Amino acid sequence: NPCIYGSNDLINFELLTGFDQPIDPRPPQTSGGAVAYTSDIVLTYDPRTGELICLWRQTLPNPEAITTRYSALWMRKTKDGINWTEKERIFLDSKNIESNASGAGSPAILYDVKSGYWYLYLNRLDSSSTSLRLFKSKNLNEDSWEYVGIVNTGGILGAWHHDVKIVGDKVCILLHQLTTQKSL
Repeated sequence: NPCIYGSNDLINFELLTGFDQPIDPRPPQTSGGAVAYTSDIVLTYDPRTGELICLWRQTLPNPEAITTRYSALWMRKTKDGINWTEKERIFLDSKNIESNASGAGSPAILYDVKSGYWYLYLNRLDSSSTSLRLFKSKNLNEDSWEYVGIVNTGGILGAWHHDVKIVGDKVCILLHQLTTQKSL
């Protein structure tokens, strides 16, 4: 469940007060087997508005098939760390099924000031995958995401829990490598 902690010395973090914590509680559980949960939290910053954005994945049972789930990305924003907007759904996996790999897991998001686009990198559900899916949008509206394509991660197996940042004139990605091989 997304919770916001803060620190004045960069070492000792405490759960912040003055607003509802967690930012979004765990969804209610349903009977029948599939578990509902929140996960994969991300903080990002909107340089246009000066807002800190908390983003997370919510996974819910599919009412049409109890053994499957669907996931969505939600966000709340703040300018002062205390007053948060109401939560908004910004991405729904069932609206964005590409490359036979849906889902909204392990999001990484950044705003590129040069292009004016938000870029959303998502894992593929296939754990043997060596790629990510890339979407772009001019805003963080659920209906505005455009599928860009598959991002090849250079053969890194199980690209999962990644982070993406713009550093100078390059886009850098940090990847978790799912392997038992020793580093070269």
